Amino acid sequence: MSRELCEALASASAPPCTGYACPKQRDCATQKLACESFLHYVNSGRAVHPLMLFKKNNNGWRALNMLKHEHNPTRALYDRIFKPEDNNDT
Repeated sequence: MSRELCEALASASAPPCTGYACPKQRDCATQKLACESFLHYVNSGRAVHPLMLFKKNNNGWRALNMLKHEHNPTRALYDRIFKPEDNNDT
């Protein structure tokens, strides 16, 4: 493991699932689902609240507001995180 990877892992905050006690954490783990908040965590190492609506622009990530409804983790986001297109093992 590279030094840079070790430093990145050491400086990362707790994932949003545990850090914000997300009620969908168990479903995501057992059904292989992920939400935008987890995707942001994977890309940045920083957790944001699962109900936070944010988007990436030229200057980085920008929080827009809190959602007024529950977020919906999906298999598509999970696959985007854990099954990169360039990984063709078949």
